[in-house]
Amino acid sequence: MNKTFLLLRIAVFSLAVFLLLRPVKKVYTTGASPEVAVLIDGSRSMRNMDVSVYEKIYAKVAARFVADKKVKSNFYVFSDSANNIIPDDIKQYKPDGGITDIFGGLDKIKTDYLGRRLDAVVLVSDGNHNADGSAEDMIAEYSGLNVPVHTIHPSAPVSSRNIAVNSIVSPDIIFRNTISTLTAVIDAAGYAGKSVDVIFKIAGKIITTKSVDISGDGPAEVQFLFRHDFTGNIQGSIEVPVYKGERSSRDNKLSFTLQVEPEKIRILYLCGQPSFNYSFLRATLKNEPNVELVTFVILRNPENIVTVADNELSLIPFPVDEIFTKELFNFDILILDNFNYARFFVNQQYLANIRSFVSSNGKSLLVVSGAIPLSVYKNTPLDELLPVDPGEVIKTEKFTLNAVNAEHPVMKLTDVPADNLEEWKKMPVLEGYNACALRKKSVLLASVHSGDFPIVSLAEKNKGRVMCVTTSSLWRVALGGSAAYNYVKFWRQSVRWLSNASSLKQVAVFAKTNYNIGDTARISVKVQDEYSRPVNDAVVEGVISLPGGKKDYVIIPPAIADGQYEIKYNLATAGNYKVFVSVRRGRKMLGSDELSFSVSDFDRETASFNVNDRLLKRISAGTGGKSFVLSSFNYDDLEIEPRSLRNEVLYEINIWEHPVFYLMLILILFVEWWYRRRKGKF
Repeated sequence: MNKTFLLLRIAVFSLAVFLLLRPVKKVYTTGASPEVAVLIDGSRSMRNMDVSVYEKIYAKVAARFVADKKVKSNFYVFSDSANNIIPDDIKQYKPDGGITDIFGGLDKIKTDYLGRRLDAVVLVSDGNHNADGSAEDMIAEYSGLNVPVHTIHPSAPVSSRNIAVNSIVSPDIIFRNTISTLTAVIDAAGYAGKSVDVIFKIAGKIITTKSVDISGDGPAEVQFLFRHDFTGNIQGSIEVPVYKGERSSRDNKLSFTLQVEPEKIRILYLCGQPSFNYSFLRATLKNEPNVELVTFVILRNPENIVTVADNELSLIPFPVDEIFTKELFNFDILILDNFNYARFFVNQQYLANIRSFVSSNGKSLLVVSGAIPLSVYKNTPLDELLPVDPGEVIKTEKFTLNAVNAEHPVMKLTDVPADNLEEWKKMPVLEGYNACALRKKSVLLASVHSGDFPIVSLAEKNKGRVMCVTTSSLWRVALGGSAAYNYVKFWRQSVRWLSNASSLKQVAVFAKTNYNIGDTARISVKVQDEYSRPVNDAVVEGVISLPGGKKDYVIIPPAIADGQYEIKYNLATAGNYKVFVSVRRGRKMLGSDELSFSVSDFDRETASFNVNDRLLKRISAGTGGKSFVLSSFNYDDLEIEPRSLRNEVLYEINIWEHPVFYLMLILILFVEWWYRRRKGKF
């Protein structure tokens, strides 16, 4: 084979491989004209800066962008929301927004430019952000997009002297007997070098006072550590003295509401006789860090005759009166484990106290039988609480559990439904149960596999909850293997359901606990059925009790198709508000919930005379932008350039589909054929 023939064969082979690889040429966007979004603060606090601030914004910022034909610019004005604005309207703009939501405005731009190029954002604001949102999150998002945010802020008015409690940062829920942190943000202008007393009050009483040194104009933070001994809503305030020459004294006090919850779930466990069930359940509850457990197990029955005085015995008498009249209501959950009340001098009035404990006080009851039948509670005040009809028969036969409602939060051992059901099928054989019948409006979780007798059942009783377990052999689940953890998880989830945690309530209403006058409260309601499935077709009715005694009746519409309902409510009056919601589905009531919040007589916008340049510099530095003062701003200093957009493909060309390569292949094959013919190879 001579060289010419070899070269022709190599050319054919190379071209065939080239076409088989199907090469593609990508054409990228050139980015010749930078795309810029200009975001201008339209909140009322901008009125305090300068009467001609918007004329300056137009002349120094907007007009320069419009005149620069090399830059494509889009203008927005923002307050509680961001909207497009015509550049010519900026010059005469009248700011009237009640909120400065900088992060909301930046998020709006990010959404509008989704799928489009964006080279930079120019933010013009006084920096007095007073809405929800995280600076760290927004900086991380823009930094990840490689989009710099340049900030421009006006100068604070020189003649303004004012001290204000701008905001209070605290958790919506704190826990009893636990140290909590509350942070007060103090705005100060014209008092540089002065030490200011900041007073923390609860229910009008001074808790503590701290001094803060004002280093310059701008916000200063003061932290308070405190502990509260009682549960429920508490009203408090942060106050600073009124100093001579202040522009306003109305903003020297800011009120707040805090919800205090128990730091632990307090459980009272009364066991009628020692058993393995008691030992395993008690050990499980004792090991739960959020449970405070008090147990009484009856080791000496009243009929046992002793010849010495009670005070000389190591076993104390069962304190019936103290438990059922004084101590009961200090607990969150009461457990009656094979407890025959009649043997321990528990009269009908004490049982009525238990009924009130559940129905009226919103507490919970867990009843365990299996050794002593539930029929002992027949025709007593406890009878109406039970989710089953009390039965007399104790069956001693062995049985396996049938998980009737394995996806209920109490029964959910894994997140995968098939695996969860399999875990319940692998449960060991149990022995002995109290044969009862399920009552209407009760929820059956597990039953005897070979019959309809309920083993685990639940019921909602007015404000409280009741759970019934009709076997004393669940402890067998804890013996060995992965089932041991399943035993712990089952009881942990049972306690959560009984404690009526917000995530498990059928109806739960949510809102912030502290607002300022002029704010908009976002009141959301989560609705579930008795199986904890989202309900999207319920009627949610709300009653908002306003300061002064008036009531506003509202219908709360669905927000998203996940059992969530939401309404926005304008807070025009200062004072304490109470929200009560009731939910029905057809003729069936699903439940109700309520919450309280306070509204301070303080307009953060009109009272703010400072510039939060620290926040603006943080945003610009974190995103790779620059920070400017409006009075000395020079448009050319922005130096906006198109970003490198190698990852943004304009279009693709399939090179392998071009006919010239196929013509080349045919031509080479023809030349080879001609060459062979000439040399006499055919």
